[in-house]
Amino acid sequence: MIDSTLVYPYCSVTQEDLDNGPLFFTVKLVYHPVTIKNNFSVVETSIISLNDGSQLNKVVVSFCKLKESLPIATGIVIHKGSNYYAMFSKKGYITYTDPKDPDNGQI
Repeated sequence: MIDSTLVYPYCSVTQEDLDNGPLFFTVKLVYHPVTIKNNFSVVETSIISLNDGSQLNKVVVSFCKLKESLPIATGIVIHKGSNYYAMFSKKGYITYTDPKDPDNGQI
């Protein structure tokens, strides 16, 4: 965040499958560099993993080329038509359901 404004990465530049097993998967996303204050070419990297049978995925986010500590905001995108979401900050997770898709069910 810069002051009270969110700074979003645009799109991932690279995607790499780190694990693609039958019991879990892990993917690494590296985003386009952005300028944040006097920090040039800051690159965000996300590693997302999901275990078989789990309803919760894990995301590890890192930033390189930051010259100072900056506040970070996290959250989820609530799509129009979502009927449930909740945040449990003391337990460390956010939960939601996407709108029901007639062909694929509900996530």
